Amino acid sequence: MIVLFSKQLQKTRKRRALNLVNDLKRLAVDLSETQRSLVHSPLHFHRVGKNIELLRGIIKALGENLENQHKSFWGGGLSSSESSSKKEVCPEKFMGNDSYYGYPFYRKGFEGINCTEFVPMNKLVSILVTLPEERSLEEEHQVFQGIAKHYPHIPITLVSKSKPATLTGITKLKLNFESMVFKDLTHGETWSKLLQKVKTPYVLFALDITHFTDDVNLERLVRMLSETQDTIIAGGSHKNLRGEWDKDCLQVMFKNWTAHFRGGYYHSFNDCIVCDVIPGPFMAKTKDLQRVGIDEK
Repeated sequence: MIVLFSKQLQKTRKRRALNLVNDLKRLAVDLSETQRSLVHSPLHFHRVGKNIELLRGIIKALGENLENQHKSFWGGGLSSSESSSKKEVCPEKFMGNDSYYGYPFYRKGFEGINCTEFVPMNKLVSILVTLPEERSLEEEHQVFQGIAKHYPHIPITLVSKSKPATLTGITKLKLNFESMVFKDLTHGETWSKLLQKVKTPYVLFALDITHFTDDVNLERLVRMLSETQDTIIAGGSHKNLRGEWDKDCLQVMFKNWTAHFRGGYYHSFNDCIVCDVIPGPFMAKTKDLQRVGIDEK
Protein backbone atom coordinates (compact mmCIF):
# COMPACT_ATOMS: atom_id res chain seq x y z
CA MET A 1 0.00 0.00 0.00
CA ILE A 2 2.82 2.41 0.88
CA VAL A 3 4.69 1.54 -2.33
CA LEU A 4 1.57 2.13 -4.45
CA PHE A 5 0.90 5.45 -2.74
CA SER A 6 4.51 6.50 -3.25
CA LYS A 7 4.35 5.68 -6.97
CA GLN A 8 1.08 7.56 -7.38
CA LEU A 9 2.56 10.59 -5.62
CA GLN A 10 5.59 10.41 -7.88
CA LYS A 11 3.37 10.35 -10.97
CA THR A 12 1.38 13.34 -9.73
CA ARG A 13 4.54 15.36 -9.07
CA LYS A 14 5.97 14.45 -12.47
CA ARG A 15 2.75 15.47 -14.22
CA ARG A 16 2.76 18.84 -12.47
CA ALA A 17 6.44 19.35 -13.29
CA LEU A 18 5.80 18.53 -16.96
CA ASN A 19 2.95 21.03 -17.03
CA LEU A 20 5.30 23.64 -15.56
CA VAL A 21 7.95 22.89 -18.19
CA ASN A 22 5.36 23.20 -20.98
CA ASP A 23 4.16 26.53 -19.56
CA LEU A 24 7.75 27.80 -19.45
CA LYS A 25 8.28 26.71 -23.07
CA ARG A 26 5.21 28.67 -24.14
CA LEU A 27 6.54 31.67 -22.21
CA ALA A 28 9.88 31.35 -24.02
CA VAL A 29 8.07 31.37 -27.39
CA ASP A 30 6.08 34.46 -26.40
CA LEU A 31 9.26 36.23 -25.28
CA SER A 32 10.92 35.36 -28.59
CA GLU A 33 8.01 36.97 -30.45
CA THR A 34 8.33 40.04 -28.24
CA GLN A 35 12.07 40.21 -28.85
CA ARG A 36 11.57 40.29 -32.61
CA SER A 37 9.45 43.40 -32.30
CA LEU A 38 12.36 45.08 -30.52
CA VAL A 39 14.89 44.54 -33.32
CA HIS A 40 15.25 48.32 -33.78
CA SER A 41 15.92 48.83 -30.06
CA PRO A 42 19.26 47.08 -29.39
CA LEU A 43 19.25 47.63 -25.62
CA HIS A 44 15.81 46.12 -25.03
CA PHE A 45 16.45 43.41 -27.64
CA HIS A 46 19.58 42.34 -25.74
CA ARG A 47 17.84 42.41 -22.34
CA VAL A 48 14.96 40.24 -23.51
CA GLY A 49 17.46 37.89 -25.18
CA LYS A 50 19.30 37.42 -21.89
CA ASN A 51 16.03 36.55 -20.14
CA ILE A 52 15.17 34.06 -22.89
CA GLU A 53 18.53 32.33 -22.45
CA LEU A 54 17.99 32.23 -18.67
CA LEU A 55 14.52 30.75 -19.17
CA ARG A 56 15.86 28.09 -21.53
CA GLY A 57 18.49 27.15 -18.96
CA ILE A 58 15.77 26.66 -16.35
CA ILE A 59 13.71 24.54 -18.77
CA LYS A 60 16.74 22.39 -19.58
CA ALA A 61 17.60 21.92 -15.90
CA LEU A 62 14.03 20.96 -15.07
CA GLY A 63 13.93 18.48 -17.94
CA GLU A 64 17.18 16.81 -16.90
CA ASN A 65 16.01 16.67 -13.29
CA LEU A 66 12.76 14.97 -14.31
CA GLU A 67 14.66 12.39 -16.34
CA ASN A 68 17.07 11.63 -13.48
CA GLN A 69 14.20 11.29 -11.00
CA HIS A 70 12.41 8.90 -13.33
CA LYS A 71 15.51 6.71 -13.74
CA SER A 72 16.30 6.59 -10.03
CA PHE A 73 12.71 5.81 -9.03
CA TRP A 74 12.13 3.06 -11.59
CA GLY A 75 15.53 1.41 -11.28
CA GLY A 76 17.69 3.32 -13.72
CA GLY A 77 17.65 3.70 -17.49
CA LEU A 78 19.33 1.83 -20.28
CA SER A 79 22.80 0.43 -19.81
CA SER A 80 25.59 1.98 -21.84
CA SER A 81 25.58 -0.93 -24.31
CA GLU A 82 21.79 -0.76 -24.72
CA SER A 83 21.89 3.02 -25.12
CA SER A 84 24.53 2.88 -27.86
CA SER A 85 22.53 0.25 -29.75
CA LYS A 86 19.62 2.66 -29.95
CA LYS A 87 21.58 5.10 -32.14
CA GLU A 88 19.85 5.44 -35.50
CA VAL A 89 22.89 6.85 -37.30
CA CYS A 90 26.60 6.87 -36.54
CA PRO A 91 27.99 9.97 -34.78
CA GLU A 92 30.19 12.47 -36.59
CA LYS A 93 33.28 14.37 -35.55
CA PHE A 94 35.05 17.50 -36.79
CA MET A 95 38.39 16.25 -38.07
CA GLY A 96 40.22 19.58 -38.31
CA ASN A 97 42.16 21.61 -35.75
CA ASP A 98 40.71 24.98 -36.75
CA SER A 99 38.01 26.61 -38.86
CA TYR A 100 40.26 26.65 -41.95
CA TYR A 101 40.16 22.87 -42.25
CA GLY A 102 38.85 21.97 -45.72
CA TYR A 103 39.44 25.47 -47.17
CA PRO A 104 38.50 26.75 -49.75
CA PHE A 105 35.58 24.49 -50.74
CA TYR A 106 35.05 22.80 -47.36
CA ARG A 107 34.22 19.45 -48.89
CA LYS A 108 35.54 17.89 -45.74
CA GLY A 109 35.24 18.80 -42.08
CA PHE A 110 32.67 16.82 -40.14
CA GLU A 111 33.05 13.14 -40.93
CA GLY A 112 31.06 10.16 -39.74
CA ILE A 113 32.64 7.86 -37.18
CA ASN A 114 32.45 4.19 -38.08
CA CYS A 115 30.07 2.26 -35.86
CA THR A 116 28.46 -1.16 -36.04
CA GLU A 117 25.10 -0.31 -34.45
CA PHE A 118 22.98 1.80 -36.78
CA VAL A 119 19.75 1.56 -38.75
CA PRO A 120 19.97 1.44 -42.58
CA MET A 121 18.78 4.68 -44.15
CA ASN A 122 16.14 2.91 -46.24
CA LYS A 123 14.51 1.81 -42.96
CA LEU A 124 14.62 5.32 -41.48
CA VAL A 125 13.63 7.77 -44.21
CA SER A 126 11.04 8.02 -46.99
CA ILE A 127 11.33 10.72 -49.65
CA LEU A 128 8.42 12.65 -51.19
CA VAL A 129 9.59 14.25 -54.44
CA THR A 130 8.21 16.81 -56.88
CA LEU A 131 10.14 17.98 -59.94
CA PRO A 132 10.06 21.35 -61.76
CA GLU A 133 7.92 21.14 -64.90
CA GLU A 134 10.54 22.81 -67.10
CA ARG A 135 13.15 20.07 -66.58
CA SER A 136 13.97 17.67 -69.41
CA LEU A 137 13.45 13.90 -69.13
CA GLU A 138 17.21 13.36 -68.89
CA GLU A 139 17.56 15.92 -66.10
CA GLU A 140 14.66 14.35 -64.20
CA HIS A 141 16.24 10.92 -64.51
CA GLN A 142 19.55 12.25 -63.15
CA VAL A 143 17.80 13.26 -59.92
CA PHE A 144 16.69 9.68 -59.29
CA GLN A 145 20.08 8.31 -60.34
CA GLY A 146 21.64 10.49 -57.65
CA ILE A 147 19.22 9.25 -54.99
CA ALA A 148 19.80 5.60 -55.98
CA LYS A 149 23.57 6.12 -55.92
CA HIS A 150 23.81 7.67 -52.46
CA TYR A 151 20.81 6.04 -50.75
CA PRO A 152 19.92 2.79 -52.57
CA HIS A 153 16.57 1.08 -51.90
CA ILE A 154 15.23 4.12 -50.04
CA PRO A 155 11.41 4.49 -50.27
CA ILE A 156 10.57 7.32 -52.65
CA THR A 157 7.27 8.68 -53.93
CA LEU A 158 7.20 10.87 -57.04
CA VAL A 159 4.24 13.24 -56.81
CA SER A 160 3.06 14.80 -60.06
CA LYS A 161 0.01 16.07 -61.93
CA SER A 162 0.31 13.40 -64.64
CA LYS A 163 1.94 10.01 -65.09
CA PRO A 164 5.69 10.62 -65.51
CA ALA A 165 7.21 9.75 -68.90
CA THR A 166 10.46 8.59 -67.23
CA LEU A 167 8.74 5.88 -65.18
CA THR A 168 10.27 2.96 -67.09
CA GLY A 169 13.83 4.14 -66.56
CA ILE A 170 13.24 4.97 -62.88
CA THR A 171 11.91 1.52 -62.00
CA LYS A 172 15.22 -0.01 -63.15
CA LEU A 173 17.12 1.91 -60.47
CA LYS A 174 17.83 0.59 -56.97
CA LEU A 175 14.90 2.44 -55.42
CA ASN A 176 11.75 1.45 -53.56
CA PHE A 177 9.80 3.62 -55.98
CA GLU A 178 6.17 4.54 -56.51
CA SER A 179 4.37 7.31 -58.38
CA MET A 180 1.20 9.13 -57.33
CA VAL A 181 -0.84 11.61 -59.36
CA PHE A 182 -2.80 14.53 -57.87
CA LYS A 183 -4.59 17.41 -59.58
CA ASP A 184 -3.26 20.07 -57.20
CA LEU A 185 0.24 19.76 -55.72
CA THR A 186 -0.14 22.96 -53.69
CA HIS A 187 -3.25 21.82 -51.81
CA GLY A 188 -2.76 20.83 -48.16
CA GLU A 189 -5.06 17.82 -48.56
CA THR A 190 -2.64 16.31 -51.09
CA TRP A 191 0.30 16.37 -48.69
CA SER A 192 -1.81 15.27 -45.75
CA LYS A 193 -2.78 12.12 -47.68
CA LEU A 194 0.84 11.49 -48.67
CA LEU A 195 2.03 11.95 -45.09
CA GLN A 196 -0.43 9.38 -43.79
CA LYS A 197 1.05 6.77 -46.16
CA VAL A 198 4.60 7.14 -44.83
CA LYS A 199 5.74 4.16 -42.74
CA THR A 200 9.30 5.16 -41.84
CA PRO A 201 10.24 7.21 -38.71
CA TYR A 202 11.31 10.19 -40.83
CA VAL A 203 10.13 11.74 -44.09
CA LEU A 204 12.02 14.08 -46.42
CA PHE A 205 9.93 16.62 -48.34
CA ALA A 206 12.02 17.24 -51.46
CA LEU A 207 9.93 19.70 -53.45
CA ASP A 208 11.02 20.94 -56.89
CA ILE A 209 14.51 19.48 -56.56
CA THR A 210 16.81 19.78 -59.57
CA HIS A 211 19.72 17.58 -58.47
CA PHE A 212 20.71 15.11 -55.76
CA THR A 213 24.46 14.84 -55.04
CA ASP A 214 26.77 13.86 -52.20
CA ASP A 215 26.15 17.32 -50.72
CA VAL A 216 22.87 15.89 -49.40
CA ASN A 217 23.44 14.52 -45.89
CA LEU A 218 20.36 12.69 -44.65
CA GLU A 219 22.35 11.21 -41.77
CA ARG A 220 22.96 14.65 -40.28
CA LEU A 221 19.26 15.56 -40.45
CA VAL A 222 18.28 12.27 -38.79
CA ARG A 223 20.94 12.77 -36.12
CA MET A 224 19.70 16.26 -35.29
CA LEU A 225 16.06 15.19 -35.11
CA SER A 226 16.78 12.08 -33.05
CA GLU A 227 18.94 13.93 -30.53
CA THR A 228 16.59 16.89 -29.95
CA GLN A 229 13.28 15.74 -28.55
CA ASP A 230 11.31 18.96 -29.10
CA THR A 231 12.42 19.44 -32.72
CA ILE A 232 10.18 17.79 -35.31
CA ILE A 233 11.38 19.52 -38.52
CA ALA A 234 14.92 20.20 -39.73
CA GLY A 235 16.37 21.43 -42.99
CA GLY A 236 19.72 22.42 -44.42
CA SER A 237 21.29 24.87 -46.80
CA HIS A 238 20.55 24.24 -50.46
CA LYS A 239 22.35 25.05 -53.71
CA ASN A 240 20.77 26.30 -56.94
CA LEU A 241 21.82 25.43 -60.51
CA ARG A 242 24.31 28.33 -60.50
CA GLY A 243 26.13 26.79 -57.55
CA GLU A 244 24.97 29.48 -55.12
CA TRP A 245 24.21 28.40 -51.55
CA ASP A 246 21.31 29.62 -49.45
CA LYS A 247 21.09 28.90 -45.70
CA ASP A 248 17.33 28.61 -46.23
CA CYS A 249 16.10 30.26 -43.01
CA LEU A 250 13.37 32.90 -42.75
CA GLN A 251 11.78 34.66 -39.79
CA VAL A 252 8.16 35.86 -39.83
CA MET A 253 6.74 38.98 -38.26
CA PHE A 254 3.07 40.03 -38.38
CA LYS A 255 2.32 43.74 -38.66
CA ASN A 256 -1.01 45.28 -39.58
CA TRP A 257 -2.43 41.89 -40.60
CA THR A 258 0.48 41.36 -42.99
CA ALA A 259 3.19 38.70 -42.81
CA HIS A 260 6.74 40.02 -43.29
CA PHE A 261 9.53 37.55 -44.09
CA ARG A 262 13.15 38.29 -43.25
CA GLY A 263 16.26 36.18 -43.81
CA GLY A 264 18.53 35.33 -40.86
CA TYR A 265 18.02 34.01 -37.37
CA TYR A 266 17.71 35.12 -33.73
CA HIS A 267 18.59 31.91 -31.89
CA SER A 268 20.71 28.80 -32.40
CA PHE A 269 21.51 25.57 -30.57
CA ASN A 270 23.56 22.45 -31.33
CA ASP A 271 25.14 24.25 -34.31
CA CYS A 272 21.65 24.75 -35.81
CA ILE A 273 19.76 27.99 -36.37
CA VAL A 274 16.09 28.37 -35.41
CA CYS A 275 13.77 29.31 -38.29
CA ASP A 276 10.09 30.12 -38.69
CA VAL A 277 10.07 29.07 -42.35
CA ILE A 278 12.30 26.64 -44.29
CA PRO A 279 11.70 27.37 -47.99
CA GLY A 280 13.72 24.41 -49.29
CA PRO A 281 13.67 20.64 -48.67
CA PHE A 282 13.14 19.57 -45.07
CA MET A 283 12.93 16.40 -42.99
CA ALA A 284 10.31 15.72 -40.32
CA LYS A 285 9.54 13.17 -37.64
CA THR A 286 6.70 11.25 -39.26
CA LYS A 287 4.55 10.48 -36.23
CA ASP A 288 4.94 13.95 -34.73
CA LEU A 289 4.02 15.66 -38.01
CA GLN A 290 1.08 13.28 -38.46
CA ARG A 291 -0.10 14.22 -34.97
CA VAL A 292 0.29 17.97 -35.62
CA GLY A 293 -1.22 17.56 -39.07
CA ILE A 294 -1.08 19.59 -42.29
CA ASP A 295 -3.79 22.19 -42.89
CA GLU A 296 -5.91 20.57 -45.62
CA LYS A 297 -7.45 23.89 -46.63
